[in-house]
Amino acid sequence: MPPIVKSTVIIVGAGIGGLTLAILLEQAQIPYTILKRSTDMRNLGSLLVLDPSVFPLFEQLYLLDEFMEITKPVRMGCIWNEKLEQLASVSYSDIEKRYGYFPRVVSRSNLYQLLLSRVPDNKIHRGKNVKSFETLPSSSVLGGVKVQCADNSEYHGDVLVGADGAYSSVRQHMYKHLREKNSTKSDTGKRDRVPPSFISIMGETRRDLKEGQYEFAKGLDATLGTVLGHSNNPYSWTVSNMHGNSICWIVTKHLKSSMHKTGGPIVESSEDASCSGGGTDVHSMIMEVRNFPVPFGKDTKTLGDLIDLTVLEDISRIMLEEKMSETWYSGRAVLLGDGAVLAIQDAAVLADVLFHLKNNSHEELTKAFSIYRDVRYPSIKQSFHISLQVSQLMEQTWINDLKLWLMGHMPKFVWNKVHDSMYADRPQVSFLPHVPVKGEIKLAVNKTLFEYTGRSKRGAHASAV
Repeated sequence: MPPIVKSTVIIVGAGIGGLTLAILLEQAQIPYTILKRSTDMRNLGSLLVLDPSVFPLFEQLYLLDEFMEITKPVRMGCIWNEKLEQLASVSYSDIEKRYGYFPRVVSRSNLYQLLLSRVPDNKIHRGKNVKSFETLPSSSVLGGVKVQCADNSEYHGDVLVGADGAYSSVRQHMYKHLREKNSTKSDTGKRDRVPPSFISIMGETRRDLKEGQYEFAKGLDATLGTVLGHSNNPYSWTVSNMHGNSICWIVTKHLKSSMHKTGGPIVESSEDASCSGGGTDVHSMIMEVRNFPVPFGKDTKTLGDLIDLTVLEDISRIMLEEKMSETWYSGRAVLLGDGAVLAIQDAAVLADVLFHLKNNSHEELTKAFSIYRDVRYPSIKQSFHISLQVSQLMEQTWINDLKLWLMGHMPKFVWNKVHDSMYADRPQVSFLPHVPVKGEIKLAVNKTLFEYTGRSKRGAHASAV
């Protein structure tokens, strides 16, 4: 029988959120182990847009300079129809002045490799498919929580963190335990897994594209654009130039069920959802979208041109579930949200409350997890509703065309108000030196977390609200 491994925190999942949490625990000197389902350390995917809400944390972790080197700033975003007629454009010209940084576009693989480089290799256990976990009675020798993997290996710790994405095994087992206890929470029922909202394929072309073909790829700024299919076309597609003069592309098929979401947080999408490189499903979808036009490039280019410049095995197909769950924790298990920005923010708050645990008792963990949820709930709920509104805009109707036109003509003060609410939460952790806040708009610090972590006693450089 494989040896039993003892650690304080067991992180299930080695995606963006799981690795960020690991880096934070490393800095906090909290022992941890990462259980990764696959043996492959590649992270398939396409582009991510990270915004000013995570950059102060990156600066605390000495990640920001390296991050800037592998990214491009986003100063404007555009939306076109299938005839490549511009429907709307949004300028981000004030964002750096107000919040300290422009949003920046990064390939998922580059961000993943940056985070992975900060996690000791011996902390990551590959090929660990979690089958079950249980909370051990305090009277037992080990106590805490026991995780059972498909290869019969066992891991023991005090805290179990589910950072394994949309179809989280930790979430499924946690909900199963709650059902057995006759929990009244609506999202722990047997139908907690909803049908996919979207199906996407995505990839990144090779670097240093041929001179003249895609001149925009060499620009210092990101040229980010989305095309909406016509009323009978359920697809939308996004392209952007990336660091290294490559182009990332994402094609999304919007399923009818995507307009019927209810509930409340953890926002879930793709981390370990249903992602595959190559394969018949990918090939079938490629054939459907090859002739879709893209708004950049010399002459008229299509998605097929970009796909042909992409290694087939690196093209991933993902089914996305957009759902918010009220239940974030139970016993010694707690969930990390999905979506890169939200997962990074979740990791910061969770690491902070874990650092300030007085002991590892069930009561103390429940208090810490409750604070974590209360702090993160408003931001995630807001993000979820924004996501729903964007999803609805992707449907080509005259009403949505009007909304897009209005969006492109909204006064600057309206956009400033929207961005103020989006970027007010820029978490930093209390156990690392505070980074001076950049930009005109100051932080909104949660009073509960502020007091729990004892920052008020040390005179943090922000005001609690």
